[in-house]
Amino acid sequence: MRGRLEPLIPFPERRIRFPGRKRADDRAALEGVLYVVRTGIGWNRSPAALLGASGATCWHRLTE
Repeated sequence: MRGRLEPLIPFPERRIRFPGRKRADDRAALEGVLYVVRTGIGWNRSPAALLGASGATCWHRLTE
């Protein structure tokens, strides 16, 4: 399954001069999106400690 999902995960390049905050793990964000879709809970109610990314982060990655 991992081989099928790899093309769907974007790989943005970090800026060199002003990199800003490090991006959350793409795999954790994808798992968060799938968790919300499977369970039907709201984005802000998703368990960040369990998934590794907040619901807002997962939602932003989905819209990307």
